[in-house]
Amino acid sequence: MLTILAVTFLVWLVLGYYGYGRWITKQFNLDDRRSTPAHDLNDGEDYVPTKPFYLFGQHFSAIAAAGPIAGPIIACLAFGWLPCLLWIALGVVLIGAVHDFSTLTASIRHSAKSVAEITRDQLGLGAGRAMMAFIWIALVYIIVAFTGVTAASFVGAPLAENGGIGGGAGWIEGWRGEVFVALETEGERIRRCHCHDPSWQNWPVLEHAVMGNIVPDFPLINKSFNLSYSGHDR
Repeated sequence: MLTILAVTFLVWLVLGYYGYGRWITKQFNLDDRRSTPAHDLNDGEDYVPTKPFYLFGQHFSAIAAAGPIAGPIIACLAFGWLPCLLWIALGVVLIGAVHDFSTLTASIRHSAKSVAEITRDQLGLGAGRAMMAFIWIALVYIIVAFTGVTAASFVGAPLAENGGIGGGAGWIEGWRGEVFVALETEGERIRRCHCHDPSWQNWPVLEHAVMGNIVPDFPLINKSFNLSYSGHDR
């Protein structure tokens, strides 16, 4: 089933690129013979002619923002897998790609200016300031959304109710360093607890430290690391 979904979405994205993408290209009347700001304003710093391969990589990374990343994750957590798949299938082809492509085309045709600058030139100073304020608010919202998604991934699930299984993870400070603790619960009972401490992590290093030394030096080397024999620093 997963393989069929993956292949279906790949086919859809390819059709969207070559089918819908070509139709959008015709609407903008693109022509490779037109000179771009990279050539007209070439200064070796901000405006530099670049090969399509590197431009594609830059644009691909630029679109991978809040919509394509956080959107499907939030949709899947809140509504299930179907809205998540629809968000990717319809949102990427019909919304995200067209939005970024249209913005890029408009910028190229206006000497590589930003959307706010184009709005100011075409609609007036007030409209330009309004667009700039909207972009600023949108960027703040994106930062908040990413921060929220990232922070939520570090919060452990609460103790499960009605006999369900929950879990969490965190760090506590030990005298040899931080101790990572993973906890799994079942109802109000601790089902499993794993402590990953500095001693457990550094015991393999001791093996390399004793190589090339004589046997009487082992106690000195061992005490230099001062690791816990039980493997748990508390």
